[in-house]
Amino acid sequence: MASQEELALVEDWNAVQASGDIKRRQAWFAKAFTFLNRPEHKNHWWCSHKQIIQALSEVLLYEQQPVVRALWGETSRQLAECSECIRHYRAAQPSYTTSLEHKKARTLLDVLARRDAERVASWLAEAEIAQQLHQQQQDPDGVAAAWVPPQKVVLGLFEALSHPQLLADADVARRLVEALRVLAREVTPGSLSADLAEGGRFPGLYLLAGHPEEWVRSLVVPAIQRLGPIPTWEEAQEAQLDAVLTQWTKQMRRELAPLTHGSPPPPASTTGPGGRPLFVQPLDSLWLGLKVLLQALQPPAMMGALAAAPDLPSALFAHVLTWRQRAADGAAAKAAGTTAEAAAPQPPSSFRHLLGCLMPLARRMSGGELTAACTAALTAAAAVAGSGNGADVEPGVVAVTAALADAASSTTDVSFHKLITDLGGLLLGALCRDPAIPSRPLRHILHLLLRQIHGASFALPYNGGAYVPYNALCRATAALAAFSGVAAAVGGGGGRCPAFASDLYGQAAVQAVMTLPAPPGGAAAAAAAAAAAAAAAAVSPAGVLERRMVEGAADVLCIVLQADATALAAVLDPSRAVNAGFPATPNPTAASSRRRICPAAADALADPYDDIRTATTTLTTNNAVTSIATPASLGGLAVGAAASGATTAVATAACERALATLDSYCCTPAAYLAVAGCPHPTVALALLLAAGHLAEVDGPTAAAAGAMGEEADGAGGPTSSSSSFLAATQWPVRPRLDGPNGCAVAVRQCPGLLLEQLRQAAVVHLQRAAAEAHVLGIAADRLPGGPLAPLPPPRADLPPPADVARDVAARTEGAALSALLRLVCGAHAGLRSAAEAALVSH
Repeated sequence: MASQEELALVEDWNAVQASGDIKRRQAWFAKAFTFLNRPEHKNHWWCSHKQIIQALSEVLLYEQQPVVRALWGETSRQLAECSECIRHYRAAQPSYTTSLEHKKARTLLDVLARRDAERVASWLAEAEIAQQLHQQQQDPDGVAAAWVPPQKVVLGLFEALSHPQLLADADVARRLVEALRVLAREVTPGSLSADLAEGGRFPGLYLLAGHPEEWVRSLVVPAIQRLGPIPTWEEAQEAQLDAVLTQWTKQMRRELAPLTHGSPPPPASTTGPGGRPLFVQPLDSLWLGLKVLLQALQPPAMMGALAAAPDLPSALFAHVLTWRQRAADGAAAKAAGTTAEAAAPQPPSSFRHLLGCLMPLARRMSGGELTAACTAALTAAAAVAGSGNGADVEPGVVAVTAALADAASSTTDVSFHKLITDLGGLLLGALCRDPAIPSRPLRHILHLLLRQIHGASFALPYNGGAYVPYNALCRATAALAAFSGVAAAVGGGGGRCPAFASDLYGQAAVQAVMTLPAPPGGAAAAAAAAAAAAAAAAVSPAGVLERRMVEGAADVLCIVLQADATALAAVLDPSRAVNAGFPATPNPTAASSRRRICPAAADALADPYDDIRTATTTLTTNNAVTSIATPASLGGLAVGAAASGATTAVATAACERALATLDSYCCTPAAYLAVAGCPHPTVALALLLAAGHLAEVDGPTAAAAGAMGEEADGAGGPTSSSSSFLAATQWPVRPRLDGPNGCAVAVRQCPGLLLEQLRQAAVVHLQRAAAEAHVLGIAADRLPGGPLAPLPPPRADLPPPADVARDVAARTEGAALSALLRLVCGAHAGLRSAAEAALVSH
């Protein structure tokens, strides 16, 4: 409890501040100095007499005076004995910015920063000295007692790790590392990391996670992992991590220009207060520390981080773009012969850490936020390169995607390929859900994922044109992310027509579902092969992803068939554009919905055991963790042996949008014949349901069918003649990145030709089905419980798998036969004949 004399001194100080009298101020300083130096008060100034020592410390401005030096010496001695004094001392420093004039406050804080750095560095230096003395004091047998670090060292560690500005001092950073090395020698491996974690979430731990020395990082990263994730931004602010993020963001911004021009990146200043050298982390290690911090932030904390450091994403993207510029400049210089050794075109090893920083950001940011960040990054990269505003030439997302594509094609490192694939998938997933994002950036990302990565091989542009394949895991991951993004763009909130990029994803999706292996001769052999394949996929990351990728491709193709059939029926029979001829209602009846919207194959193939097959699986390959996404993380697209209700909702949303935008809707006729006789049951059923939905429609006359006008919108390709339509029924060899889509045909321009194409596909399928004696053709072998789809293990909370399989098979065959009967009674003679033959054979 404060004495009466101390309370009187505090009241006097308040009066002195109010008066502004310099002489009274000096007189008060003398009384306060006398009071604190009495024997009964000469300890714990900062935790026992805080108000007086805080006011008296203003005189440290005049550090050359003997009495001021004595005051600082005593303050240092007391701080070296009490952690509570250090806490109060540190907490008081910001108050000087309000109690003093700006210039004096800045000068005083600089003095304190220099003095504190000298003080803490000297404390930490005592670790090595104390250990050497301890070793010299061994007993005659050479056995020494357990070494206990001096209190100054412990307090120095506490203060240095607690205050990021101290670690900005080069001497403090060096002494801290040396002290940690001494402590690590005296304890069992791993225990020092545990001790550091017990101290709390120090900001210095995250700074040291980006230290250039590997052994330092290996010491502090386990400590950070022990602390666990950061749930809220308030907790991050309490640990001063907002200051760490701001510091790192500013450094990345400063180093953009040197990186672009290929010169060594000097920091903005090499000295701090009092001319002391600063410690500047290299970008290579900085990205490591930043990655560790960003991965620890949970969604609420990440939102706070993006608000506190809004330039962070754009700074990271800008470094991706500047690498691309350096690689291009180096290749051009080498080609021109201006230099014998140009800058290395391959991304440096630290590039993986840069991508690792972008991953958690892309996971949490919206499509609009990512677009703004990429645009700002392109503008910054173009400015430092002296090329004006790069965003005027191409969108920021397009430039970032091109940089990722160049990086992927410039290295054979599988871990790079994996990171680029994951980042591309995250970008696509966020952008596809935002209807305000134009289709061009989405097409570029789809091209990267499907044409370059999923395309199985690529040429190294700087390595003599050698071809090196991407591994199976990357290819399957890229395709799965692409198909999931398409589903999100079409029915998961993106509000796009399925034909917005069908020339890019269509052929890959068709290949995925059409190249399923055929039965190897006989039901027993087929069952054995299927069981062996399922067992291999259960332990193979690539096998699991491959299977999920196939299901994702099937779902996308079902959406295309269902939406195209819905739009065609509405154009050729306008009464189907509304609910059974009545005005649209918020909750249409089931009968009216069936009339308007083509039935979904997923309804018949719904399987409760599908939850087992689509459960999230985490796989570790090449030190990279891949989360095989569930429907929730893939924009509502379910990827399993049978589509779930989420897929039905996506397809229904796509059909509703098709009915609402008939004037601009485009179909993808190249997909129709391509999936005829498909071995995948969902796609085979979807084709039959699409044909059945159009069975009662009378096509236009031949003259009307051949009268094709100009394309309806930018998504469609040329549709001015029957020959152009024929070209649209084939997948392009080299689709144009920026469009238009040569496979897209406006539904209002040539509904007759589109209808005929779909019916011809149904005829081909039914002819093959008749040969297989099943309405689904060879796809029947892959129905649950079939020769190529062995039953899953039973579960207590679900019906027996055999009963479930029978139900699914019965529903599926019932839906297919219902469509078949509609075709038998339909208006198309060729379909009637093919349907009758398939029905008799079945």
